[in-house]
Amino acid sequence: MVSEKKAYQLGMMIDLTPNPKQIHEALDMYHIVSRDNNWDSIRNNYSLMIDCIYIIGKKYKVGITIESMIVLTRKLYGKSTQPKPHLWRNKYGY
Repeated sequence: MVSEKKAYQLGMMIDLTPNPKQIHEALDMYHIVSRDNNWDSIRNNYSLMIDCIYIIGKKYKVGITIESMIVLTRKLYGKSTQPKPHLWRNKYGY
């Protein structure tokens, strides 16, 4: 499992709110998918967290792009990660 602190850091960088629900919505999605018995680990846990933050960012914020997420993840974590939720989201209804 990834650190919730990392999810909060990234969520706050794209102006998601911790309360009442935006970052929590992304974390809930992450936990549902990562704990599913059928999860086939197409993405590692870190990348899955990035994908979930990206999906919720697109839902609530204008201007969130794959490119902006790559830049932010490089800045925050020292390595860039491209969101790729298309690899799994339809299977899980997101």
